[in-house]
Amino acid sequence: MLHSLVATRWPASDPPIGAARPPLPLLGLLDQQFYLRQARSVAEKAHPHGGSRPRQGRTRESVLWARSLRAVGSPPAAGRWVVVADRGAAIYEHLRQCRQQGLGFVVRAAQDRGLVALLAATPTLFAVARAQLVPENWS
Repeated sequence: MLHSLVATRWPASDPPIGAARPPLPLLGLLDQQFYLRQARSVAEKAHPHGGSRPRQGRTRESVLWARSLRAVGSPPAAGRWVVVADRGAAIYEHLRQCRQQGLGFVVRAAQDRGLVALLAATPTLFAVARAQLVPENWS
């Protein structure tokens, strides 16, 4: 598997709500890692949810995000970089590293995580996301 981190540029002004997402120019390849997926052990296959104990010793694919971020570094003082990631990056270590490096982030969530710093009326990630104003019809 190739884990690639590419750079694009978002337009200077956001498109109007309801408009199609504009094409983004590709600026370049920032980092790329070759990763060979390891077979799951018998113990890991036997656990109903893949438990962490059987997985110990096997590198998690989610570490690829952290390695890429370390390779890229932090944005210049006058710049803003936003990491847009798949659900493999929906882990605390990746989000913490984004914050430490001054990076914004948008991550596709895999789990409906509980949120600590919010009111009890919207205690989970998916509930808060559904309550946000979202541009419609972006493709």
